[in-house]
Amino acid sequence: MTVIIGERFELNTEPEYILGSGGMGTVYLGVDTQTGQQVAIKQLLGSVVRDRPETLERFAREAEALRLLNHPNIVKVLATINNDPDHYIVMEYVPGGNLRDYLDEHGALPLRRTLEIALDVADALTRAHRLRITHRDLKPANILLAQDGTPRLTDFGVAHLADKPDVTRTGAVVGTVNYLSPEALNGLPFDTRTDVWAFGVMMYEMLVGQRPFEGDNVTARVTAILTHPVPDLTKLRHDVPPNVFGLIRQMLEKDPDRRINSVRRVGAEVENMLRNLDSATEVMEPPVLANPGQPAKPDSRFNTPTNMNIPAFALEPENAVGNVQNQSATRNITLDDISSTSNTDNERITAPQTSQEIVTTPQRRVPVWAWAVMAVLAMAVVGLGLVASGVLTPAETVEVDAAVLPAPSGDTLRVLIADIQPLSGASERDITRMIMNDLEQRYEIGNTHTKLDIVRYPESITSQDDAVTIANREKAAVVVWGTYDNNRVQLDVQAGSVALFPTIHFPRGIIDRIANVRLELQDPQTESIAPYVAGVVGILHSADGNLAEWARMIAIIPTDVTSPTVVRSSAANTHCYFQQYLASPDTATSCIDSAISAEPGNAILYWLRAMARNRDYLIEFVDERMLPAQLNTLRDAAAQDFETAKRLGPDNWVMPLFSHLDGSTVGNRKSNLVIVNDVNEIETAVSLRSDDWTPLYIRAELAYKQGDIDLAREYIDRALESEPDVTLPYTSALLLALRQGDLAAVHDYIETIVMDFPDYTVSARMFDVLIGVTIPESLIPGIFSNLVIGQYSAASNIAQAFNQGNSSPGLFGGDETLILLTGISQCGQGNYEQANLAFTNVINFDRTFAFARLMRASAAREVGDRSRFDSDLESLRNSSQADILAPYIDAVNTGELTCANVFDLNVLGRYHPDEVVPDA
Repeated sequence: MTVIIGERFELNTEPEYILGSGGMGTVYLGVDTQTGQQVAIKQLLGSVVRDRPETLERFAREAEALRLLNHPNIVKVLATINNDPDHYIVMEYVPGGNLRDYLDEHGALPLRRTLEIALDVADALTRAHRLRITHRDLKPANILLAQDGTPRLTDFGVAHLADKPDVTRTGAVVGTVNYLSPEALNGLPFDTRTDVWAFGVMMYEMLVGQRPFEGDNVTARVTAILTHPVPDLTKLRHDVPPNVFGLIRQMLEKDPDRRINSVRRVGAEVENMLRNLDSATEVMEPPVLANPGQPAKPDSRFNTPTNMNIPAFALEPENAVGNVQNQSATRNITLDDISSTSNTDNERITAPQTSQEIVTTPQRRVPVWAWAVMAVLAMAVVGLGLVASGVLTPAETVEVDAAVLPAPSGDTLRVLIADIQPLSGASERDITRMIMNDLEQRYEIGNTHTKLDIVRYPESITSQDDAVTIANREKAAVVVWGTYDNNRVQLDVQAGSVALFPTIHFPRGIIDRIANVRLELQDPQTESIAPYVAGVVGILHSADGNLAEWARMIAIIPTDVTSPTVVRSSAANTHCYFQQYLASPDTATSCIDSAISAEPGNAILYWLRAMARNRDYLIEFVDERMLPAQLNTLRDAAAQDFETAKRLGPDNWVMPLFSHLDGSTVGNRKSNLVIVNDVNEIETAVSLRSDDWTPLYIRAELAYKQGDIDLAREYIDRALESEPDVTLPYTSALLLALRQGDLAAVHDYIETIVMDFPDYTVSARMFDVLIGVTIPESLIPGIFSNLVIGQYSAASNIAQAFNQGNSSPGLFGGDETLILLTGISQCGQGNYEQANLAFTNVINFDRTFAFARLMRASAAREVGDRSRFDSDLESLRNSSQADILAPYIDAVNTGELTCANVFDLNVLGRYHPDEVVPDA
């Protein structure tokens, strides 16, 4: 039987069109009637939804994940269609079968082919993990192969989206048993490292033709995963170099804390291996022991920040198998829903487990320091031999002041962790690794928007002067170094190279006195230096004049940490300010008061106090907890601090120019608007920091408040040229484009926000740092994200929660747009009368808002209000935006474009100028 779904896609359900089937439904080969291209149509049967309602959420989750993941090595989703009782995802058709079938037919793959597939899969997973999506079911059956052999990652049905609740039951294990990580089998918390494990299993299988952990039944295979060491594949395939096996073994560490912590690093290693294969021979040298991992080449697809913290892989003695005992929490595993005989990779576990307890610990490893000692001794022997033989004379054995590490890439800032040295009599512990683990988890794995690159420096540092010298050489913004004994760890966290901040014009001593801090830790596994690292970077950004990055550093400071003790540091009060800024502005102000008392001539300290006072003022203004006289006193104190900072600081320091944020009222609602008394000051900031989007953004806001939307859009467009990595400027650009009726630009901005910034909470926290109260611009990305995927109720809930609170209008008319989006979400739920009321409220507020009138016309069409429909369309055809809105007016007139589907990117994209195909 052949049917047309979604008014576009031809679906034939005859058996010869079936591409695959499973418990949730069937995948058919279909045709896009508009393009003639073949497509894959995944059908979720209504009977499945009826019997297992949670499958519908999984189906929607897969569609959402694929929509977010726009990547050449990930299957593209073309449309989602709901024809009750059946549901469909339409995807690109990949005609080459899947990797499972290919392996079954051909067996083990050549080394180069394995690495090529692994490189593309790593690239795809890097994209997914950057968007905080964990696949959770990585296996050969979910790797499709194009006709040219290029892999495509698919099947995100059980993926974990970080900002979405899980659809699995509590205690459930999700995935396919042969590729599940030990922590997943044990029901422990997981993260993207569970994908790294499955990736390692798959790489091993491609090279050997079988998985590393086998058994006659599921129980045996689970036991093998949890207890058996990784078989040495170099004994099974002699053409596989040791470093390839070393990489796979690191990916298959049973303890996730010892496993490679980033698939991006896996990709960088694989890419380097392929580069080595392209050399004169295909023999790859084994890795240098204790080498902190080869970074990606400058032209690498993985040249985003790479952790240089531990060896990407390390050789171990063959007998270092380790004793398999458990030192962590365990869970019971049941195998009642799993076939005990099947040995395929299709044994996906989706139910709680209840059988024998199986426990694990990581394998023992030779400590990194032991390899380092051996390497140093070997080098010393060789060096002595060369000198003794006359090849080198002692005078020629001079030190070369060259960088030990490759230069950092992108706009990230390097945090250098030197080897923490044991004092006399101290037991050997890898304190450096403990510090690295904590910082990586907080600033790279758990939060991908910090712009901090945590890197291990393979030598010790013994003084602040040495730290500065090394920071300048290695291009590090922060340096951490120190010592330990059996009772404590003492660390210095200090500012690194100020040369990385080209607009710092303060003497270095002023920065060092308020940034550098000495800390004492009793337990480095539970205490964290992360807040102090962010504080040092925040001070550097303060001196540099980068308001947005200063706000970012405060926004990322973790609050769930046990802080170490500060030892004799003049910077203690400054760090107290940074750590208390969000939770308690009063405490932050008291801390900075103490800092100013100790150093009354430091301009940076006055600016920091001005920001805390100004934020406190805005909060009190909105909450109405202070008398007007008290509010005025607080505002005047902030203004005086801004002026003092301006007087004491360098002439070309822009931070005091971002001043005079004030409170005002609009109607019966409160507003915290950026009001600068002298526009010329912001123009000066723009000229001084033309590379920074922040002053351009504030200048655009001023133009908008003056009623010049076109000038505001011009400044916003200039701000976007620097490619900001937060949602705020894109959101404001979107709001201005809506005002101008530029829906093609709206489409592009929505796509950027949803695709590139799925975690919009970072921008919201940065707003909190700057002004302390919620404004619409901080919520709109979340609303758009829900509207794009059809989650109208969720979008409506966000908007209503804001409107019910004592919050403020936005900087670019965000309040009107919030009401507009509320109306669109009501359309999506079929509540057209409520939608009409929302659109009317927007029009009454601003009668020139043509897009709101277009949406009201659509709502009127749905309820049969022909008079309102005709009147609004006629008004639009006579408006100043008639030309730019013409295709959308026609589409609303025919009903093709509605107030419910207007933010469906597939629908909106039909009218995008780039999508228009000229007549032949």
